[in-house]
Amino acid sequence: MKHILCVSGSVPGRADGFQDLLCEITHQTALVIQAKGGSLPFITYMDEKCQVTPATPQEISPYGPI
Repeated sequence: MKHILCVSGSVPGRADGFQDLLCEITHQTALVIQAKGGSLPFITYMDEKCQVTPATPQEISPYGPI
């Protein structure tokens, strides 16, 4: 998983083991809470921050499509 949103032109970095574990626990907790019909704003916020879509090559390359 990638966990850093791009605010500059740089490519997001890879998460380390602790970040992967934290995001996995947060995601599983959010799924359980949502399955029971509830929500916790902090868990939802953390889950959304962990789910970053991979960039396409066109978004990464400063020279356009590869």
